[in-house]
Amino acid sequence: MILNEYGKIVEQCWMGLPDHYDNVKLDEYVIMPNHFHGIIWITDDARTDDNNVVGAIHESPLHESPLHESPL
Repeated sequence: MILNEYGKIVEQCWMGLPDHYDNVKLDEYVIMPNHFHGIIWITDDARTDDNNVVGAIHESPLHESPLHESPL
């Protein structure tokens, strides 16, 4: 399949994942006309590195906000 500009963006993002995540290995992938399939191997590499801890702490629950106010 010949990729259009959006398919090329998807491929570029897919191929760049290991540059952002040390514990990710990429396997087979296929870019379809309106969606994408890919297999990602998540390794334990990041768990042994104290400098590569990812997490978040929320002190209050997240709430959905309306996009606009309703007229009265």
